[in-house]
Amino acid sequence: MANKTKKFQDVSLEKVSDNTIVSDKSDNSVVLPVDFVEQNEVSSPAKEKEADGKKRPLFKHDKSKKKKTNVDAKEEESLIDKEFDEAIKGKKQKKEKKKLSWKRRLLNLGAITMMGVVTGCVLGYWYHNNLYSNVDPEMSEEDILLLYDDIGDAFVKATGGELSESERADWVAKAKAHGTTPANLSASENINLALFNIGLAKSYRIEGNGAVSTIANQSVYGLHAFDGQTYESIAISFGMKSVAHQLVMDKGSNMVKYTNAAPKKLQDGSASADWDKGSKKSLTLEECKAFAGGLPSSIHPYIISSKTIVDEASVAIETLTDEEGNLTYKMQFDLKPFESTRFYVRQMKMVSTLPDMPSFGSGYVKQTFIIDENWHLVQIDVEEKYSQIAFGVSASCVGTLTTTFENVVY
Repeated sequence: MANKTKKFQDVSLEKVSDNTIVSDKSDNSVVLPVDFVEQNEVSSPAKEKEADGKKRPLFKHDKSKKKKTNVDAKEEESLIDKEFDEAIKGKKQKKEKKKLSWKRRLLNLGAITMMGVVTGCVLGYWYHNNLYSNVDPEMSEEDILLLYDDIGDAFVKATGGELSESERADWVAKAKAHGTTPANLSASENINLALFNIGLAKSYRIEGNGAVSTIANQSVYGLHAFDGQTYESIAISFGMKSVAHQLVMDKGSNMVKYTNAAPKKLQDGSASADWDKGSKKSLTLEECKAFAGGLPSSIHPYIISSKTIVDEASVAIETLTDEEGNLTYKMQFDLKPFESTRFYVRQMKMVSTLPDMPSFGSGYVKQTFIIDENWHLVQIDVEEKYSQIAFGVSASCVGTLTTTFENVVY
C-alpha cells in the first residue's frame, strides 16, 4: 500500500493524492510516511502554548521507554549478579553430575555383571537340561548282565536235555536228532545259538558296510576276522570326521592291543588303515570291554534276549529257500533301544571319538537275522535311530549296517 505524507513545522500540509500528503510544492517541503507521522504526532507552535505554556518536543516519546532510575539500575545489577551466581552453581552441579555418573556407571556395570551371572546360570541350566535330557542313564554291569538269557535253557529246548561244556560243541547234531529246527525255537533262542556257533568256527572273515545319516553323513565299514589264532576287530568311518580303530587279541590272551590310525579305502570296496603308523596302547580285557563295549572276539555288540526283544511272542520265524535250494530262516524284530545297547554305545563312542555316548532313549533298533538250518549266520541287517551330541549340538542320527557271513569255516 502506498504511503501518505504530512507537512511538519509551520508549513501547511496539502493532500496530493489518496496515498500521499505533502506541503506546498516548495523546495522546503518534507515528505514522510503517514504511519510514521501518526505514531509520532507533530506539535505546532499553537499547540505548544496550549500545553501550560511549556514547550513540547517535536516527537512524542514512547512511554514504555522510561529513563532508568537509580533503583532500576540497582535491580538490574542485582539481576545480573543473580544470573552469574546461578551460572556458577550450574557448573558445579555439572561437575557433581559427572562424578555421580561415574559412580552410576560402576554400579550399572556391577548390576549387568550380576545379571549376566544369573542369566548365564539359568541359560546354562536350561541348555544342560535340554541338551542332555535324552542322555541314557547309567546302568551297572550287574544289571546289564541280568538282561542276558541263560543259553543253557536254549540248549535244553533244542536238544531235549542239559549239555556239558564239552557236549555243547556238538549240540547241532543232537538238536537235529531231537527233530528240532529253527522254526521250533524263539527268535532270541535261535540268535544266541547262532552266535554261539560263530565262537566254534575255525576261521572267519566277516565284513559289514553301512551308513549314518545325520548333519554330515558318514559311511561305515566293519570287519571281524579270526585266523585260528588271532582275533581282529576293525571299525572305520569315513565322512566329515574319518577315523579307524583296530582291536587285536590272541586266543587265550588276557591283553588286547588297540590302534587308532588314519583310514584309507581299498580298491575292492573294503577299508583299512596304516596301522603301523597309528597310535597304540595295550588294554586289559576289562578295560577293553569298558572302552570298546566288548572283546575282538565279539561279533554282535547288541544284547538280544527275551528281555530285550519287543513282544517276542509275536515275532515270526519265516522259512525261506536260498538260490541253492537250502532252507534259511528269517526273523525281524524290534529291540528295546535302551536295554539292548548298553555295550554297543561304548563301541559307538570309541568309533566316533566324541566325549559322550549316543542316546537311544527316544530312538529305535530294528534288526533282521537270517540263519540256515544248522544255525549258522547268513546275514544281519540293522537299522537304528539315536541322538548324538557333537560340538555342543544334539543331532538325530539314523544308521544302517549289513553284515554278511560268507567266509566262515566251521
